Amino acid sequence: MEKNRAGSLLLIIFLSAFVMEEVSASTPTGTVSINNNQTGFSTTNWTGDLFVGKFTNVPAGAKITAVGINVATAAGNIRVKVFDDNAGLPNNLLAESASIPVPGRGIQSISLTTSATTPSNGIVWVGFEVDSSSFVTVFKSVAVQKLWFPHTYGAGPSTASALGLATTFPNLLIYYNTSQIPLAPSTLTTSAISNSQIRLNWSTSTGATWYKIDRESPQGAGFSTIVVNTTNSTTHYDDTGLAAGTQYNYRVWAGNGTGTSTNASPTSATYTTQNPTVSASPVSGTYTTAQSVTLTASAPSTIYYTKDGTTPTISSPVYSSPVSISTTTTLKFFAKNSLGSTSPVVTSTYTITPPPTVSASPVSGTYTTAQSVTLTASAPSTIYYTKDGTTPTISSPVYS
Repeated sequence: MEKNRAGSLLLIIFLSAFVMEEVSASTPTGTVSINNNQTGFSTTNWTGDLFVGKFTNVPAGAKITAVGINVATAAGNIRVKVFDDNAGLPNNLLAESASIPVPGRGIQSISLTTSATTPSNGIVWVGFEVDSSSFVTVFKSVAVQKLWFPHTYGAGPSTASALGLATTFPNLLIYYNTSQIPLAPSTLTTSAISNSQIRLNWSTSTGATWYKIDRESPQGAGFSTIVVNTTNSTTHYDDTGLAAGTQYNYRVWAGNGTGTSTNASPTSATYTTQNPTVSASPVSGTYTTAQSVTLTASAPSTIYYTKDGTTPTISSPVYSSPVSISTTTTLKFFAKNSLGSTSPVVTSTYTITPPPTVSASPVSGTYTTAQSVTLTASAPSTIYYTKDGTTPTISSPVYS
């Protein structure tokens, strides 16, 4: 005997004339099953109540396609559901079946409308609900097992506070594909290998035969798929044609012939490198004295230069100390960083023009007669002079 919700007693009598022919469903093609191996039987006729059983050590990523129920007496319609686990209780609905008449006695396989992917912890809860007041008996044990109520048929379970207890543990089975969807890679690292290229490396996903790669740039713009299917199980990828100095975020999914992982790898963010910049101090110009030119790159780089006006290459002299410029010179230089990125070639022209020298003939001295003094400059110049001992300026008389 078993109490209904109103507290009245129901007497269940099984007569051989009432019992349907036992029909056991075969295992769905391409699947294996797990049976919780409960015995005995119990009446479950409460409209909408959700009776559940817990399964552990289910292969992570396995696609559950059907649920089996060990029926003793069949009547009414039934619906099966699969949930994940949270703190030892059923949580999110992963998949369910349509409402169908109970097929018959014995283990009945009821297909889910969509498959349920087993979470990484390998735990699922399986439940069934009856949508009529007809008696449906299901084999069970006497172990205490939780059930959800009240519960509207076809709806999600109530909150945990509405959980009740029953002295029945239904005999349930799950059927899952032997070919499992792989889990996503557990790690993903990215690194810039040039100013336009980023390398991705991720951990191997068991059973994966290909991977899908998503990229986001800038941050918050949303991911889009850049590689739908790598077509192989290689766990690295070089993303090329990128903009220098830009942040790119990546995530990777795993897949095989069964499907694509339900989750992605952790997101990894990387900036591409900037081309180095290089400068000279002092800058191009005309100077009256020799110059010592310091070359500086924006990041640790090797600087190559020439002083003869030719274009420098990586075979040119390597800058290590200030470059001495004593005559008019065209200095060309560029920088190359450790990733192989190079700066544009910079040209600096230094014109060295020393001040002219000037002399007088005859030179200073004591003479007994008047002298005619000739002034001569070392380069074409204008000569200014005074005869009264004051310092000449450009306002002074011009020598002609």
